Amino acid sequence: MDIKSICNNKYLIVSIVGTHAGEGIEKIIKRKQEEIKIAGKSFWLIISNEAKVEQIQKMCKEAFNEGITPYCIFISPKQINGAKATKISDLALSYSIDGKTYLKIPKGIKVTGKIQKNTTGMVFEDIVAISDKIINLNNFLNYNSKDKKVKLGLGRSTMCVLKTNDFLENKDNREIIAVAKLKEPYAVKLRK
Repeated sequence: MDIKSICNNKYLIVSIVGTHAGEGIEKIIKRKQEEIKIAGKSFWLIISNEAKVEQIQKMCKEAFNEGITPYCIFISPKQINGAKATKISDLALSYSIDGKTYLKIPKGIKVTGKIQKNTTGMVFEDIVAISDKIINLNNFLNYNSKDKKVKLGLGRSTMCVLKTNDFLENKDNREIIAVAKLKEPYAVKLRK
């Protein structure tokens, strides 16, 4: 994957990543890569007010219609220990593209985390670990409110963003941990 080119995409999803139920990020990425080999896709569970199923689907369809491949960039938290380790590991048993019709999670895919009413799963067709690369979040705006800077935090650890050049004088550099290529339908609702 050409990380420099991906970081210049007009549309991206950025997500703070940390450990999950005692599993380190390297192990999670390897597991997701194996799921993609087996099932042709993988689901990545997120809970964020700025990246719900409908928001991700809308932005990714917009990107696709403009000939832009949608990606998710996993980043480090702003402060050391800023991403709290997830301890809840409910197992998702079904998913839905539209919130009406639910299908069984495909064989070979394991999705765990805190599964509640609006739990989202991003749909990936590829994911790779990255090292020694950074992204300046001040080069992006919140996709959902196009006039606001990217401000990640509690309840907003994942966000749909738009590229801009308005904030280049300031830097909010984050280390890139991994990059994932999204696959249609881009996001699904998950349930136990």
